Amino acid sequence: MPPFEEPALDYLWFQMDDLTPLLMCSQQRNCVLRFRICAGWIREFYGDSWGRLINNTRLSTTPLHIYEAFVTAGASSPLLPNLRYLGWEPDDDFVPYTPLFLGAKLIDLELSICSTTPTTTDHSIISRIPALCPSLLSLRIDRDSEVLSGVISHLNILRDLQVDISTQATLFHVMCLHALHNVKLRLAPIVQSPIRPGRNVLVFPALQNYSITGSASLLIEIIELMSNCALEVIDLNVGTSSVRDVRRIIWMLLYRCIYPSLKSFNLTVHSSQAVSYSAPPDSPILTWYEIRGLSLFSNLSDVHIIPSGDLDVDDAALWDLSKAWPRVANLVLGPLPALQEPKITIQGLIAVAVCLASAPTSVSTMKPSEAALASVGHLRHEPTETSDLSPWDRAAALYPIVSSLRMEEEAYHAEEQAPYSSTDRALSGAGTMIDTLVTSELTFSPNGFKPVPKPTHSCIPSL
Repeated sequence: MPPFEEPALDYLWFQMDDLTPLLMCSQQRNCVLRFRICAGWIREFYGDSWGRLINNTRLSTTPLHIYEAFVTAGASSPLLPNLRYLGWEPDDDFVPYTPLFLGAKLIDLELSICSTTPTTTDHSIISRIPALCPSLLSLRIDRDSEVLSGVISHLNILRDLQVDISTQATLFHVMCLHALHNVKLRLAPIVQSPIRPGRNVLVFPALQNYSITGSASLLIEIIELMSNCALEVIDLNVGTSSVRDVRRIIWMLLYRCIYPSLKSFNLTVHSSQAVSYSAPPDSPILTWYEIRGLSLFSNLSDVHIIPSGDLDVDDAALWDLSKAWPRVANLVLGPLPALQEPKITIQGLIAVAVCLASAPTSVSTMKPSEAALASVGHLRHEPTETSDLSPWDRAAALYPIVSSLRMEEEAYHAEEQAPYSSTDRALSGAGTMIDTLVTSELTFSPNGFKPVPKPTHSCIPSL
């Protein structure tokens, strides 16, 4: 029997935003063709993209026997042949029907494996991805498996990849994907050193966005094997590391990255009580000396440096950082050693403000002082050496440049909680001083400033 035709019903399909009713009406063999025609009209799959990310909560409400009917009806081609974006997080019962939604036009696939250990069915579905999705450009899969390495080796045009890696073979094939632009990897502790590709194989030659989580030693080995590339974003989440490891990571990046291309840099080092350092507890673990190589990336606009609780910088270091990164819009520096007196004062903020607001030729001759701050033309409020303004008043004068200044509440001790009468006055006038917003956010560590009386406000709000 040929599929029925009904203009009124076709109109209803076009107005729908849910796939389930259509599936419910298409159980019989003679309705499979009609399903494919109508599926292209449903609002959820209609438009320039010819298919958007499937909402799994809707699909999971469809009874299993509906999917089984399509399999029984011999639906060898995908149910949605024009589908381009698929997010699939099926319950175990729905896993066998995943291939019904994998098609030749699919370019973006997010596959979540629910079972703790991938099953034979999971392996079967993963192994079919290259054949069913030859146009795939983006793949996000949350679990490595014994077949994933072979699958990745056949996805030669893949541009975006997000995967948890637990085998040396998978890591090797990922490193050999020459078309990758964006990669996000989480390396399990059991992953061994990467296999060195052949002499003529370039590692990540087209990479632009590099995000990786793993041990310091493994990260160093991978970076060492990388080709020179125009990275724009670097996001490193490193296991517990020594100062030497951090320094080596930074200097290896200097050898592999094209300096002007890098726009965002994030380095987060996680701590562990099991690791001991030779330095005494009150000594700085990570200083400006270790990270000074980053100053060569002059176009950075976003910088996060968060070591394992041990970062020591002073006003002079902030001055150097500010001169090196005139375009920075978001600067986050991790905490200082808890047992060491902080070295950053309000002059550090002044240095940041002056450098970000001035031309490079004038920055080189300025000093981090109130006089230098007063020389910045667009400041309406000009503190002088003889003024009796408090540090908080002077901080408010930085608002033409800084739109958000965040100081964590933990920075202050109980004995330092006396009210500061001039704080409200300084903050109330800050909103009228905004001329130009160069820096959108500055975040300093909880004890990033020398202790001062705690203001009435726990933080200065965004303006």
